[in-house]
Amino acid sequence: MRSHICESERQLYFMKMCSLSTIAREYLAVRTIGFLPYKDLILNAVGENSSTEAERWKISISLKEYVESTFNQYQREAIIAGLSPKAFVLIQGPPGTGKTQTILGLLSTILHSSPTRVQSKNGMLELKREVQLPIEEKRKHWGLASPWLNSVNPRDSLMPKDGDDGFFPTTGNELKPEAVTSSRKYRVRILVCAPSNSALDEIVLRVLNGGVHDECDRPYTPNIVRIGLKAHHSIKQVALDELVKGKRVSANKSSTDKQSNGPGGNNDDSGRAALLDEATIVFSTLSFSGSHIFSKLNRSFDVVIIDEAAQAVEPATLVPLANQCKKVFLVLFTTPLSSKDPGLFHCWGHIWYSVITTATLIFGILCFKVGDPAQLPATVISDVAKNHGYGTSLFERLMQAGYPVKMLKTQYRMHPEIRSFPSSEFYEDALVDGDDVKMRTQREWHQYRCFGPFCFFDVHEGKETRPSGSGSWINTEEVDFVLFLYQKLITRYPTLKSGNQVAIISPYRQQVKLFQKRFEETFGVSSQEIVDTCTVDGCQGREKDVAIFSCVRASEDKGIGFVEDIRRMNVGITRAKSAVLVVGSASTLRRSKQWNKLVESAEKRDCFFQVNALKVIFICIPVALK
Repeated sequence: MRSHICESERQLYFMKMCSLSTIAREYLAVRTIGFLPYKDLILNAVGENSSTEAERWKISISLKEYVESTFNQYQREAIIAGLSPKAFVLIQGPPGTGKTQTILGLLSTILHSSPTRVQSKNGMLELKREVQLPIEEKRKHWGLASPWLNSVNPRDSLMPKDGDDGFFPTTGNELKPEAVTSSRKYRVRILVCAPSNSALDEIVLRVLNGGVHDECDRPYTPNIVRIGLKAHHSIKQVALDELVKGKRVSANKSSTDKQSNGPGGNNDDSGRAALLDEATIVFSTLSFSGSHIFSKLNRSFDVVIIDEAAQAVEPATLVPLANQCKKVFLVLFTTPLSSKDPGLFHCWGHIWYSVITTATLIFGILCFKVGDPAQLPATVISDVAKNHGYGTSLFERLMQAGYPVKMLKTQYRMHPEIRSFPSSEFYEDALVDGDDVKMRTQREWHQYRCFGPFCFFDVHEGKETRPSGSGSWINTEEVDFVLFLYQKLITRYPTLKSGNQVAIISPYRQQVKLFQKRFEETFGVSSQEIVDTCTVDGCQGREKDVAIFSCVRASEDKGIGFVEDIRRMNVGITRAKSAVLVVGSASTLRRSKQWNKLVESAEKRDCFFQVNALKVIFICIPVALK
């Protein structure tokens, strides 16, 4: 190899494929937390015994009244579960059930509750913990798990140097104190994580806009820091890089600027850590929570909340938990890992569960996992890894193993006609409609059958094709019909053009690109200005008045690919508040058991329409279907 490189006539080309930061952090998280004596109990996913009232964290009467008056029954049950000493609390939030609102309630109660150790009249009591190992045994485990304690931490040496880790130098700390003076004796610190930047920023924005409530039921915005790259412009004022920039301006010293822009050193790390140490809530993606900066903090976190937990692979979930337990490092395997072992991913799943839960029992960290296994899973490309269970999230596996889950059942987003199918097929018919949800989602276009709350349009003459050089699929006939359908809708109801109230959704990226191209050719304006055109994966978490879902797959004898993943179906049809219009080939989709049920549901409800070249001009004329 060296001889080839040294030849002057040869040219070498380098292309960055991906960053290894996330992989390294997940691997280190798995290796950092390992064997503990609670293994046999935890591998069976057995939940802790029900706690007594005396063991629960306490909240004030005013805050309790706020919870009682603001949240519905199922949200209150989830919040109350958060005040128990359980190491894990799983909360399942189906579409439109107020998952983010419940997280805000959790933040309010956790931040202003009193744990067991401050209930004593004579002074501080220790938190009740599980059986502790003798100090000699602890030190033995620490040494085995963390040989770098007396040398260089691998996280420090593996961090990229080009700013890919999202951190910027700082010179100090200027975070303002909270807006209220709290009388609580114990100050809880919370780490909130999510698999993606978009999911994380949604929670940050809600906290900034609505704040949390203190023990006197006064709303305020706590000191928060959002750490990582690609912060949305609406929350940049609390992003770490923006805070750092502000400190540079206030310093107004060229020498300081030069030092800050140089290679990151111990002083820089101390400054960054100072910003995080002052924060009551730190927001981070799962990957960034494994950054070396967290090892520099003087104060650890009491509670970890992981949103969209069902979209993360188990090692990613480990990262924020393992890195915060910096006082104790444990061995995971007694033998070296082997990537050639076909059973590796299978055995990791069991060990990850034991590792996380045991760690939380020992260190008093309370972990909330909020998500919905019936929606999109973690993205795993390797079929081999999927077959060994790598794509199964910790949330889903614990749920399947019988670990108790608090489910939010009252939905406030969808018209009952939209809610009907996903409730019966994905949530055992458990979803119920909130007060006045039908009235709030009723629209004037519902007077026409083809614009009703739920419709299926059978474009049986459409054909799926795969563009050259692409692994994705398109269906031009569906594109034509969807745009025609959209044109008729906005022509009669022009208010839908404002406020980005319509979404055009497809499982395939190439179909979305074709929609965007044809939209601009047809209407002379970019689709991004008046309609949200996105993939199923890109639209999770969003809601629109009207959603038009293009299924794409249409063939005589082929399968339907990952469209058959019922979780994608669930996400696609639950984005709409007032109307979801599904466009696809009924004969093709009927090959899937779940899609066949959806087509049959449309037929039974008299909202199934056949579309072909002769009828297409008539089917969408509202007057004809009045």
